[in-house]
Amino acid sequence: MPGGPSGRGCQGCRKRKKKCDLAQPSCSRCLRYGIRCVGSGERVYRFKNATVTESVPVARTARGRDGILAEDQMNSSPPRPLGNELTSTTGAFISTLRISDPKFSVLGFGPFLEDVPCRLGRSQILRTAAMAFSSAVTAVHSRQATLQALKDYGTALACMRSSFMNDPSQVSKTETLCGVYLLLLSQNFLGGHNDECLVHLQGLLYILNNQAARDYQDPFSSQMVDLASIIAITECVIDPRVQLQGWHADLRKTSYYGPLNNYSVVDIRSTNLTVANLIDLPMFLREPEYHLVQLRSSYELMRVEVKKIIPITKQLHEACCTSLDMNYYKGYTICESSICVLHTLMAIIRRTLQVFHPYDSTLKEHEETAANVVLASATRAWNFRPLGATYMPKTLCLIWATTDDPNMKANVEDMIDNYREDFRGDSWTKIALFFEQRFERLRKRVQTTMPYHLRQDTTSPGSTNAETESFVKV
Repeated sequence: MPGGPSGRGCQGCRKRKKKCDLAQPSCSRCLRYGIRCVGSGERVYRFKNATVTESVPVARTARGRDGILAEDQMNSSPPRPLGNELTSTTGAFISTLRISDPKFSVLGFGPFLEDVPCRLGRSQILRTAAMAFSSAVTAVHSRQATLQALKDYGTALACMRSSFMNDPSQVSKTETLCGVYLLLLSQNFLGGHNDECLVHLQGLLYILNNQAARDYQDPFSSQMVDLASIIAITECVIDPRVQLQGWHADLRKTSYYGPLNNYSVVDIRSTNLTVANLIDLPMFLREPEYHLVQLRSSYELMRVEVKKIIPITKQLHEACCTSLDMNYYKGYTICESSICVLHTLMAIIRRTLQVFHPYDSTLKEHEETAANVVLASATRAWNFRPLGATYMPKTLCLIWATTDDPNMKANVEDMIDNYREDFRGDSWTKIALFFEQRFERLRKRVQTTMPYHLRQDTTSPGSTNAETESFVKV
Protein backbone atom coordinates (compact mmCIF):
# COMPACT_ATOMS: atom_id res chain seq x y z
CA MET A 1 0.00 0.00 0.00
CA PRO A 2 1.30 3.56 -0.59
CA GLY A 3 2.81 5.46 2.31
CA GLY A 4 3.48 9.16 2.73
CA PRO A 5 5.42 11.16 0.15
CA SER A 6 9.18 10.99 0.54
CA GLY A 7 9.95 14.31 -1.14
CA ARG A 8 10.18 15.93 -4.54
CA GLY A 9 13.92 15.65 -5.20
CA CYS A 10 15.32 14.22 -8.43
CA GLN A 11 16.41 10.59 -8.70
CA GLY A 12 20.12 11.43 -8.60
CA CYS A 13 19.86 13.42 -5.35
CA ARG A 14 17.62 10.81 -3.72
CA LYS A 15 20.08 8.09 -4.66
CA ARG A 16 22.94 10.04 -3.04
CA LYS A 17 20.68 11.06 -0.14
CA LYS A 18 21.34 14.75 -0.77
CA LYS A 19 18.95 17.67 -0.67
CA CYS A 20 17.83 18.71 -4.15
CA ASP A 21 17.38 22.39 -5.01
CA LEU A 22 14.59 21.44 -7.50
CA ALA A 23 16.05 23.74 -10.15
CA GLN A 24 14.68 23.31 -13.71
CA PRO A 25 15.46 21.92 -16.18
CA SER A 26 18.34 20.44 -14.12
CA CYS A 27 19.26 20.77 -10.47
CA SER A 28 22.67 22.19 -9.63
CA ARG A 29 24.05 18.85 -8.41
CA CYS A 30 23.15 16.98 -11.61
CA LEU A 31 24.41 19.89 -13.65
CA ARG A 32 27.73 19.81 -11.80
CA TYR A 33 28.14 16.07 -12.31
CA GLY A 34 27.03 16.25 -15.92
CA ILE A 35 24.24 13.69 -15.53
CA ARG A 36 20.63 13.75 -16.65
CA CYS A 37 18.24 15.17 -14.06
CA VAL A 38 15.12 13.00 -13.83
CA GLY A 39 12.12 13.33 -11.51
CA SER A 40 12.79 16.79 -10.08
CA GLY A 41 9.64 18.26 -8.51
CA GLU A 42 7.64 15.01 -8.80
CA ARG A 43 6.02 13.48 -5.75
CA VAL A 44 7.21 9.91 -5.16
CA TYR A 45 5.45 7.39 -2.97
CA ARG A 46 6.98 4.52 -1.11
CA PHE A 47 5.09 1.27 -1.07
CA LYS A 48 4.80 -0.99 1.94
CA ASN A 49 3.61 -4.60 2.04
CA ALA A 50 0.33 -5.00 3.91
CA THR A 51 -0.06 -7.90 6.36
CA VAL A 52 -3.32 -9.62 7.27
CA THR A 53 -3.85 -10.61 10.90
CA GLU A 54 -6.26 -13.18 12.27
CA SER A 55 -8.55 -10.40 13.48
CA VAL A 56 -9.42 -9.39 9.93
CA PRO A 57 -12.89 -10.71 9.10
CA VAL A 58 -13.29 -13.33 6.42
CA ALA A 59 -14.43 -12.05 3.04
CA ARG A 60 -18.04 -12.50 2.10
CA THR A 61 -18.57 -16.06 0.91
CA ALA A 62 -21.54 -17.91 -0.51
CA ARG A 63 -23.62 -19.73 2.13
CA GLY A 64 -25.87 -22.71 1.94
CA ARG A 65 -29.62 -22.74 2.37
CA ASP A 66 -29.26 -23.11 6.13
CA GLY A 67 -27.02 -20.03 6.29
CA ILE A 68 -23.99 -22.05 7.41
CA LEU A 69 -20.69 -21.41 5.62
CA ALA A 70 -19.54 -24.48 3.71
CA GLU A 71 -16.47 -26.02 5.39
CA ASP A 72 -14.77 -26.94 2.11
CA GLN A 73 -15.05 -23.29 0.97
CA MET A 74 -13.51 -22.00 4.17
CA ASN A 75 -10.53 -24.38 3.95
CA SER A 76 -10.04 -24.27 0.17
CA SER A 77 -6.60 -23.30 -1.16
CA PRO A 78 -6.09 -20.58 -3.79
CA PRO A 79 -6.90 -21.79 -7.33
CA ARG A 80 -4.00 -22.91 -9.56
CA PRO A 81 -3.21 -20.98 -12.75
CA LEU A 82 -5.34 -21.94 -15.72
CA GLY A 83 -3.74 -24.55 -17.98
CA ASN A 84 -4.50 -27.70 -19.93
CA GLU A 85 -2.94 -30.12 -22.37
CA LEU A 86 -3.16 -27.63 -25.23
CA THR A 87 -1.36 -24.83 -23.40
CA SER A 88 1.39 -27.12 -22.12
CA THR A 89 1.94 -28.62 -25.56
CA THR A 90 1.99 -25.19 -27.16
CA GLY A 91 4.50 -23.93 -24.63
CA ALA A 92 6.75 -26.96 -25.11
CA PHE A 93 6.69 -26.64 -28.88
CA ILE A 94 7.39 -22.90 -28.83
CA SER A 95 10.33 -23.53 -26.47
CA THR A 96 11.65 -26.10 -28.96
CA LEU A 97 11.39 -23.60 -31.82
CA ARG A 98 13.33 -21.01 -29.80
CA ILE A 99 16.40 -23.20 -29.30
CA SER A 100 19.29 -21.06 -30.52
CA ASP A 101 22.01 -23.73 -30.38
CA PRO A 102 22.57 -24.81 -34.02
CA LYS A 103 23.31 -28.36 -32.87
CA PHE A 104 19.77 -28.76 -31.56
CA SER A 105 17.82 -26.19 -33.57
CA VAL A 106 14.82 -27.50 -35.52
CA LEU A 107 14.34 -24.45 -37.75
CA GLY A 108 15.89 -26.24 -40.71
CA PHE A 109 13.16 -28.90 -40.83
CA GLY A 110 10.57 -26.69 -42.50
CA PRO A 111 9.42 -23.06 -42.62
CA PHE A 112 5.89 -24.10 -41.66
CA LEU A 113 6.96 -25.29 -38.18
CA GLU A 114 6.58 -21.75 -36.85
CA ASP A 115 2.86 -21.91 -37.73
CA VAL A 116 2.27 -25.22 -35.91
CA PRO A 117 1.50 -23.72 -32.44
CA CYS A 118 -1.51 -21.75 -33.73
CA ARG A 119 -2.94 -24.94 -35.30
CA LEU A 120 -2.60 -27.30 -32.33
CA GLY A 121 -6.18 -26.65 -31.26
CA ARG A 122 -7.53 -27.89 -34.58
CA SER A 123 -6.26 -31.47 -34.42
CA GLN A 124 -5.66 -33.94 -31.61
CA ILE A 125 -3.29 -35.83 -33.93
CA LEU A 126 -1.14 -32.76 -34.47
CA ARG A 127 -1.23 -31.87 -30.77
CA THR A 128 0.05 -35.25 -29.56
CA ALA A 129 2.61 -35.40 -32.39
CA ALA A 130 3.90 -31.94 -31.44
CA MET A 131 4.41 -33.05 -27.84
CA ALA A 132 6.21 -36.20 -29.02
CA PHE A 133 8.42 -34.04 -31.24
CA SER A 134 9.32 -31.68 -28.38
CA SER A 135 10.12 -34.60 -26.09
CA ALA A 136 12.25 -36.24 -28.78
CA VAL A 137 14.33 -33.07 -29.17
CA THR A 138 14.82 -33.03 -25.40
CA ALA A 139 15.90 -36.68 -25.54
CA VAL A 140 18.44 -35.90 -28.25
CA HIS A 141 19.85 -33.14 -26.05
CA SER A 142 20.26 -35.62 -23.18
CA ARG A 143 21.79 -38.18 -25.61
CA GLN A 144 19.38 -40.93 -24.60
CA ALA A 145 15.79 -41.94 -25.29
CA THR A 146 14.10 -40.80 -22.10
CA LEU A 147 11.02 -42.52 -20.71
CA GLN A 148 8.92 -39.40 -21.22
CA ALA A 149 9.92 -39.17 -24.89
CA LEU A 150 8.98 -42.80 -25.52
CA LYS A 151 5.71 -42.32 -23.63
CA ASP A 152 4.74 -39.23 -25.64
CA TYR A 153 5.67 -41.01 -28.87
CA GLY A 154 3.45 -43.99 -27.98
CA THR A 155 0.60 -41.64 -27.01
CA ALA A 156 0.81 -39.92 -30.40
CA LEU A 157 0.70 -43.26 -32.25
CA ALA A 158 -2.31 -44.44 -30.24
CA CYS A 159 -4.10 -41.13 -30.85
CA MET A 160 -3.48 -41.38 -34.59
CA ARG A 161 -4.86 -44.92 -34.81
CA SER A 162 -8.00 -44.12 -32.83
CA SER A 163 -8.60 -40.89 -34.76
CA PHE A 164 -8.43 -42.69 -38.10
CA MET A 165 -10.86 -45.36 -36.87
CA ASN A 166 -13.36 -42.88 -35.43
CA ASP A 167 -13.13 -40.26 -38.17
CA PRO A 168 -11.68 -41.40 -41.55
CA SER A 169 -11.93 -37.81 -42.85
CA GLN A 170 -8.87 -36.96 -40.73
CA VAL A 171 -6.71 -38.50 -43.47
CA SER A 172 -7.40 -35.61 -45.83
CA LYS A 173 -6.37 -32.82 -43.43
CA THR A 174 -3.08 -30.96 -43.64
CA GLU A 175 -2.75 -31.05 -39.84
CA THR A 176 -2.73 -34.85 -40.01
CA LEU A 177 0.01 -34.76 -42.64
CA CYS A 178 2.05 -32.45 -40.43
CA GLY A 179 1.51 -34.78 -37.47
CA VAL A 180 2.86 -37.76 -39.41
CA TYR A 181 5.84 -35.67 -40.49
CA LEU A 182 6.59 -34.72 -36.88
CA LEU A 183 6.35 -38.37 -35.84
CA LEU A 184 8.73 -39.34 -38.65
CA LEU A 185 11.25 -36.81 -37.33
CA SER A 186 10.69 -38.01 -33.76
CA GLN A 187 11.33 -41.61 -34.75
CA ASN A 188 14.51 -40.54 -36.53
CA PHE A 189 15.68 -38.66 -33.44
CA LEU A 190 14.91 -41.53 -31.06
CA GLY A 191 15.65 -44.66 -33.09
CA GLY A 192 17.38 -43.61 -36.30
CA HIS A 193 16.90 -45.48 -39.57
CA ASN A 194 14.82 -48.63 -38.97
CA ASP A 195 11.65 -50.38 -40.06
CA GLU A 196 9.45 -48.02 -38.03
CA CYS A 197 10.60 -45.17 -40.28
CA LEU A 198 9.34 -47.16 -43.26
CA VAL A 199 5.90 -47.39 -41.62
CA HIS A 200 5.76 -43.61 -41.21
CA LEU A 201 6.92 -43.08 -44.79
CA GLN A 202 4.18 -45.37 -46.09
CA GLY A 203 1.71 -43.43 -43.96
CA LEU A 204 3.04 -40.20 -45.42
CA LEU A 205 2.48 -41.53 -48.94
CA TYR A 206 -1.05 -42.72 -48.09
CA ILE A 207 -2.07 -39.36 -46.63
CA LEU A 208 -0.54 -37.46 -49.55
CA ASN A 209 -2.57 -39.51 -51.98
CA ASN A 210 -5.73 -38.80 -50.02
CA GLN A 211 -5.21 -35.06 -49.77
CA ALA A 212 -7.92 -32.86 -51.11
CA ALA A 213 -6.99 -30.03 -53.49
CA ARG A 214 -4.57 -27.88 -51.55
CA ASP A 215 -5.16 -24.27 -50.70
CA TYR A 216 -2.41 -22.36 -52.48
CA GLN A 217 -3.37 -19.24 -50.53
CA ASP A 218 -2.38 -20.96 -47.29
CA PRO A 219 1.45 -21.07 -47.03
CA PHE A 220 1.32 -23.68 -44.27
CA SER A 221 -0.72 -26.12 -46.36
CA SER A 222 1.20 -25.54 -49.58
CA GLN A 223 4.67 -25.79 -48.02
CA MET A 224 3.72 -28.83 -45.93
CA VAL A 225 2.35 -30.80 -48.89
CA ASP A 226 5.31 -29.94 -51.11
CA LEU A 227 8.00 -30.76 -48.56
CA ALA A 228 6.28 -34.02 -47.56
CA SER A 229 6.00 -34.95 -51.24
CA ILE A 230 9.70 -34.34 -51.85
CA ILE A 231 10.63 -36.41 -48.78
CA ALA A 232 8.37 -39.25 -49.86
CA ILE A 233 9.66 -39.24 -53.45
CA THR A 234 13.33 -39.18 -52.46
CA GLU A 235 12.77 -42.05 -50.01
CA CYS A 236 11.06 -44.05 -52.78
CA VAL A 237 14.17 -43.49 -54.88
CA ILE A 238 16.59 -44.39 -52.09
CA ASP A 239 14.75 -47.36 -50.59
CA PRO A 240 12.74 -49.64 -52.94
CA ARG A 241 10.86 -51.00 -49.92
CA VAL A 242 8.92 -47.72 -49.83
CA GLN A 243 6.36 -48.47 -52.51
CA LEU A 244 4.85 -45.72 -54.61
CA GLN A 245 1.44 -46.87 -55.84
CA GLY A 246 0.24 -43.67 -57.46
CA TRP A 247 0.08 -39.94 -56.96
CA HIS A 248 -2.78 -37.57 -56.47
CA ALA A 249 -3.03 -35.56 -59.68
CA ASP A 250 -2.87 -32.27 -57.79
CA LEU A 251 0.63 -33.03 -56.49
CA ARG A 252 2.12 -32.46 -59.94
CA LYS A 253 0.93 -28.86 -59.86
CA THR A 254 3.58 -27.68 -57.46
CA SER A 255 4.08 -24.07 -56.49
CA TYR A 256 7.25 -24.92 -54.61
CA TYR A 257 10.53 -23.96 -56.25
CA GLY A 258 13.19 -25.36 -54.02
CA PRO A 259 13.81 -25.57 -50.28
CA LEU A 260 15.05 -21.97 -50.02
CA ASN A 261 11.85 -20.32 -51.21
CA ASN A 262 11.11 -17.34 -48.91
CA TYR A 263 13.07 -19.01 -46.18
CA SER A 264 16.68 -18.00 -46.30
CA VAL A 265 19.14 -15.12 -46.51
CA VAL A 266 20.30 -16.22 -49.97
CA ASP A 267 18.35 -15.98 -53.21
CA ILE A 268 18.64 -19.42 -54.78
CA ARG A 269 16.03 -21.84 -56.06
CA SER A 270 16.47 -25.57 -56.53
CA THR A 271 15.06 -26.56 -59.92
CA ASN A 272 15.68 -30.28 -59.33
CA LEU A 273 14.39 -30.76 -55.80
CA THR A 274 10.82 -30.05 -56.81
CA VAL A 275 7.80 -32.31 -56.90
CA ALA A 276 7.33 -31.78 -60.64
CA ASN A 277 10.88 -32.94 -61.48
CA LEU A 278 11.15 -35.80 -58.98
CA ILE A 279 7.72 -37.38 -59.17
CA ASP A 280 8.56 -39.74 -62.07
CA LEU A 281 12.05 -40.69 -60.86
CA PRO A 282 10.96 -43.76 -58.80
CA MET A 283 9.19 -45.18 -61.85
CA PHE A 284 12.25 -44.57 -64.04
CA LEU A 285 14.46 -46.46 -61.60
CA ARG A 286 12.07 -49.40 -61.28
CA GLU A 287 12.46 -50.04 -65.03
CA PRO A 288 15.67 -48.19 -65.92
CA GLU A 289 16.20 -50.04 -69.20
CA TYR A 290 13.27 -48.12 -70.69
CA HIS A 291 14.23 -44.70 -69.29
CA LEU A 292 18.00 -44.38 -69.70
CA VAL A 293 17.72 -41.10 -71.59
CA GLN A 294 15.53 -39.49 -68.93
CA LEU A 295 17.80 -40.74 -66.15
CA ARG A 296 20.89 -39.33 -67.84
CA SER A 297 19.18 -36.00 -68.39
CA SER A 298 18.12 -35.75 -64.73
CA TYR A 299 21.62 -36.71 -63.63
CA GLU A 300 23.33 -33.99 -65.67
CA LEU A 301 20.88 -31.32 -64.48
CA MET A 302 21.58 -32.27 -60.86
CA ARG A 303 25.33 -32.00 -61.43
CA VAL A 304 24.93 -28.48 -62.79
CA GLU A 305 22.82 -27.39 -59.84
CA VAL A 306 25.17 -28.81 -57.20
CA LYS A 307 28.02 -26.74 -58.64
CA LYS A 308 25.91 -23.60 -58.12
CA ILE A 309 24.94 -24.42 -54.54
CA ILE A 310 28.40 -25.38 -53.23
CA PRO A 311 29.99 -21.87 -53.20
CA ILE A 312 26.89 -20.38 -51.55
CA THR A 313 26.99 -23.12 -48.92
CA LYS A 314 30.60 -22.34 -48.12
CA GLN A 315 29.79 -18.65 -47.66
CA LEU A 316 26.88 -19.45 -45.36
CA HIS A 317 29.06 -21.84 -43.36
CA GLU A 318 31.61 -19.08 -42.78
CA ALA A 319 28.81 -16.71 -41.75
CA CYS A 320 27.51 -19.28 -39.24
CA CYS A 321 30.97 -19.54 -37.68
CA THR A 322 31.24 -15.77 -37.18
CA SER A 323 27.63 -14.75 -36.48
CA LEU A 324 24.84 -15.87 -34.15
CA ASP A 325 22.13 -14.93 -36.66
CA MET A 326 19.86 -17.99 -37.03
CA ASN A 327 18.91 -16.93 -40.55
CA TYR A 328 22.41 -17.86 -41.66
CA TYR A 329 22.01 -21.21 -39.95
CA LYS A 330 18.69 -21.92 -41.65
CA GLY A 331 20.13 -21.04 -45.04
CA TYR A 332 23.26 -23.12 -44.46
CA THR A 333 21.37 -26.19 -43.23
CA ILE A 334 19.05 -26.23 -46.22
CA CYS A 335 21.87 -25.63 -48.72
CA GLU A 336 24.04 -28.37 -47.19
CA SER A 337 21.15 -30.82 -47.03
CA SER A 338 20.30 -29.99 -50.67
CA ILE A 339 23.86 -30.89 -51.68
CA CYS A 340 23.63 -34.20 -49.84
CA VAL A 341 20.17 -35.08 -51.17
CA LEU A 342 21.21 -34.26 -54.74
CA HIS A 343 24.37 -36.37 -54.39
CA THR A 344 22.31 -39.19 -52.91
CA LEU A 345 20.00 -39.16 -55.93
CA MET A 346 22.93 -38.76 -58.31
CA ALA A 347 24.73 -41.73 -56.74
CA ILE A 348 21.72 -43.98 -57.34
CA ILE A 349 21.24 -42.78 -60.92
CA ARG A 350 24.98 -42.96 -61.65
CA ARG A 351 25.27 -46.52 -60.36
CA THR A 352 22.20 -47.53 -62.35
CA LEU A 353 23.68 -46.04 -65.53
CA GLN A 354 26.98 -47.81 -64.87
CA VAL A 355 25.17 -51.15 -64.91
CA PHE A 356 24.15 -50.43 -68.50
CA HIS A 357 27.31 -48.49 -69.47
CA PRO A 358 30.21 -50.12 -67.59
CA TYR A 359 32.82 -48.48 -69.84
CA ASP A 360 31.63 -44.91 -69.39
CA SER A 361 34.76 -43.09 -68.21
CA THR A 362 32.91 -39.89 -67.32
CA LEU A 363 30.70 -41.70 -64.80
CA LYS A 364 33.85 -43.09 -63.21
CA GLU A 365 35.31 -39.59 -62.88
CA HIS A 366 32.06 -38.28 -61.42
CA GLU A 367 32.17 -41.07 -58.85
CA GLU A 368 35.44 -39.80 -57.36
CA THR A 369 34.37 -36.14 -57.54
CA ALA A 370 31.09 -36.88 -55.76
CA ALA A 371 32.90 -38.69 -52.94
CA ASN A 372 35.18 -35.70 -52.37
CA VAL A 373 32.24 -33.27 -52.37
CA VAL A 374 30.30 -35.32 -49.81
CA LEU A 375 33.37 -35.71 -47.60
CA ALA A 376 33.84 -31.92 -47.65
CA SER A 377 30.16 -31.47 -46.83
CA ALA A 378 30.45 -33.91 -43.90
CA THR A 379 33.44 -31.98 -42.60
CA ARG A 380 31.52 -28.68 -42.68
CA ALA A 381 28.42 -30.19 -41.04
CA TRP A 382 30.40 -31.81 -38.21
CA ASN A 383 29.93 -28.86 -35.84
CA PHE A 384 26.15 -28.90 -36.37
CA ARG A 385 25.56 -32.46 -35.20
CA PRO A 386 23.23 -34.06 -34.27
CA LEU A 387 20.07 -32.31 -35.52
CA GLY A 388 21.86 -30.09 -38.01
CA ALA A 389 23.28 -33.11 -39.87
CA THR A 390 20.50 -35.72 -39.87
CA TYR A 391 20.82 -36.06 -43.64
CA MET A 392 24.51 -37.04 -43.54
CA PRO A 393 24.61 -40.73 -42.44
CA LYS A 394 22.48 -42.07 -45.28
CA THR A 395 24.38 -40.01 -47.87
CA LEU A 396 27.74 -41.32 -46.64
CA CYS A 397 26.47 -44.92 -46.82
CA LEU A 398 25.27 -44.47 -50.39
CA ILE A 399 28.56 -42.90 -51.48
CA TRP A 400 30.42 -45.84 -49.94
CA ALA A 401 28.14 -48.35 -51.70
CA THR A 402 28.53 -46.66 -55.12
CA THR A 403 32.33 -46.21 -55.01
CA ASP A 404 34.70 -48.93 -56.26
CA ASP A 405 37.98 -47.21 -55.43
CA PRO A 406 39.32 -48.90 -52.23
CA ASN A 407 41.15 -45.75 -51.12
CA MET A 408 38.03 -43.64 -51.49
CA LYS A 409 36.00 -46.29 -49.66
CA ALA A 410 38.49 -46.12 -46.79
CA ASN A 411 38.19 -42.33 -46.63
CA VAL A 412 34.39 -42.57 -46.53
CA GLU A 413 34.60 -45.23 -43.82
CA ASP A 414 36.75 -42.93 -41.69
CA MET A 415 34.14 -40.18 -42.00
CA ILE A 416 31.34 -42.64 -41.18
CA ASP A 417 33.23 -43.59 -38.02
CA ASN A 418 33.12 -39.94 -37.00
CA TYR A 419 29.34 -39.97 -37.47
CA ARG A 420 28.88 -43.35 -35.80
CA GLU A 421 26.84 -41.90 -32.92
CA ASP A 422 24.31 -40.50 -35.41
CA PHE A 423 23.38 -44.03 -36.57
CA ARG A 424 20.86 -44.47 -33.79
CA GLY A 425 19.08 -47.31 -35.57
CA ASP A 426 20.74 -49.89 -37.83
CA SER A 427 24.52 -50.04 -38.07
CA TRP A 428 26.08 -48.22 -40.99
CA THR A 429 27.41 -51.47 -42.44
CA LYS A 430 23.88 -52.88 -42.65
CA ILE A 431 22.61 -49.78 -44.45
CA ALA A 432 25.61 -49.64 -46.83
CA LEU A 433 25.39 -53.34 -47.68
CA PHE A 434 21.67 -52.96 -48.34
CA PHE A 435 22.46 -50.34 -51.00
CA GLU A 436 25.31 -52.41 -52.44
CA GLN A 437 23.11 -55.50 -52.77
CA ARG A 438 20.43 -53.44 -54.48
CA PHE A 439 22.73 -52.59 -57.40
CA GLU A 440 24.09 -56.13 -57.51
CA ARG A 441 20.55 -57.48 -57.98
CA LEU A 442 19.99 -54.95 -60.76
CA ARG A 443 23.23 -56.01 -62.46
CA LYS A 444 22.23 -59.69 -62.38
CA ARG A 445 18.77 -58.90 -63.71
CA VAL A 446 20.13 -56.83 -66.58
CA GLN A 447 22.77 -59.38 -67.61
CA THR A 448 20.16 -61.60 -69.19
CA THR A 449 18.70 -58.76 -71.27
CA MET A 450 21.79 -56.65 -71.92
CA PRO A 451 22.35 -57.78 -75.56
CA TYR A 452 18.82 -56.65 -76.47
CA HIS A 453 19.24 -53.23 -74.88
CA LEU A 454 22.62 -52.69 -76.46
CA ARG A 455 21.03 -53.28 -79.87
CA GLN A 456 18.65 -50.42 -79.00
CA ASP A 457 21.62 -48.01 -79.15
CA THR A 458 21.83 -47.15 -75.45
CA THR A 459 25.48 -46.19 -75.70
CA SER A 460 26.47 -43.74 -73.00
CA PRO A 461 28.01 -40.37 -73.97
CA GLY A 462 31.22 -41.32 -72.15
CA SER A 463 31.82 -44.63 -73.97
CA THR A 464 32.68 -45.62 -77.55
CA ASN A 465 31.08 -47.99 -80.04
CA ALA A 466 34.20 -50.15 -79.91
CA GLU A 467 33.84 -50.50 -76.16
CA THR A 468 30.18 -51.40 -76.58
CA GLU A 469 30.94 -54.04 -79.17
CA SER A 470 33.64 -55.58 -77.01
CA PHE A 471 31.20 -55.74 -74.14
CA VAL A 472 28.66 -57.56 -76.34
CA LYS A 473 31.25 -60.16 -77.27
CA VAL A 474 32.02 -60.77 -73.63
